[in-house]
Amino acid sequence: MDAYKSLHTLPLTEVKRIHQPELPRDLQLSSPASKALLDFDFTAPPLLESNTGIAEALMLLDREHASLKLVINMDEQLKGIITRRDLVSSRLMQVAVATGKVRQDLTVGDVMTPCSALQGVRHDQVLHANVGRILQTMQHLGQDYLMVIANDGVSLRGLLDARQIARRLQVDYQDRIQARTFADICEALLH
Repeated sequence: MDAYKSLHTLPLTEVKRIHQPELPRDLQLSSPASKALLDFDFTAPPLLESNTGIAEALMLLDREHASLKLVINMDEQLKGIITRRDLVSSRLMQVAVATGKVRQDLTVGDVMTPCSALQGVRHDQVLHANVGRILQTMQHLGQDYLMVIANDGVSLRGLLDARQIARRLQVDYQDRIQARTFADICEALLH
């Protein structure tokens, strides 16, 4: 190591903030969809194990300022997704009653949206689509997230998030929640 000179160092006493990237706001409906893709080739996927308790999951989402996690099992196989909305909705009580568990004993696996209820698109489709087509697809599916499947068909390559796209488009995002019960209607009106 004698061939290298050490760098001049500074004390951290004046450092108060952590630099974080700003979400680019250069997106338009005609922009390539790949510009809106959270690509797992470049960004670590937001993972959570299915046996995580709902209180811990909500705390993690809040701490990370996240609205979604991909749910995996102990073998790191994709099982579904969990959203912040799933963790605070009246559906928790319905699941507790249906499973015979008390609310505090529910896990992410109990309340997640399983893969069998989700739709996705292939990565090559995203590469040839624009943001407008992605949003139209999400609206057609009634989903706030669109999973992007790798071209091999067996692995998840990334995801598209309607909220983030809306922020980058600089438009207000309206939840596309479909109320199924009176409690859901109240919840939609209050949030």
